[in-house]
Amino acid sequence: MHPVQRYGRLALKNVVGSELLDLPMALTTQYYASNSLGFVTNTDDVCTVAPTLAFSNYQPNLQNGQTCVRDSGSPGASGQGCAAAASSAQKYLSAPLAGDFNLYLAAPGSGHSGAVTVTALAPVWLQYLWNVSSGANANPTGMATFGVFPGAASRIYQREVY
Repeated sequence: MHPVQRYGRLALKNVVGSELLDLPMALTTQYYASNSLGFVTNTDDVCTVAPTLAFSNYQPNLQNGQTCVRDSGSPGASGQGCAAAASSAQKYLSAPLAGDFNLYLAAPGSGHSGAVTVTALAPVWLQYLWNVSSGANANPTGMATFGVFPGAASRIYQREVY
């Protein structure tokens, strides 16, 4: 039996959450399944090497050094690892588990709401034409935004009427 070869990419999704909680960010390997399904997570992938990550474009109240990747330590496989090693549940994986690298960004803490652009430095064969007008394949990027949710929920029920 011959191994299956697929057209794939590395994908990074935007996320939002509290500045008081670690933020999971989807970093997955994907392949093109069909016209109707598009790209889907490659759950068979357990051997792609974890990409190094880069942080840039810090937005209000979030600055360099206020968040990091939950990893094996600094710099770890991500290149942006926190000083202390993460628990196994939150540790950035050096190879994906069912196509997922288990990316968690550390909570920056109270008063540090804002955003950062995360770029995964993908090998050429996993880059993708994210911006059609550029005409070139590129690394995946995603925005991680901290502090967009209020503190304790004061509503029990809310309904919009049109």
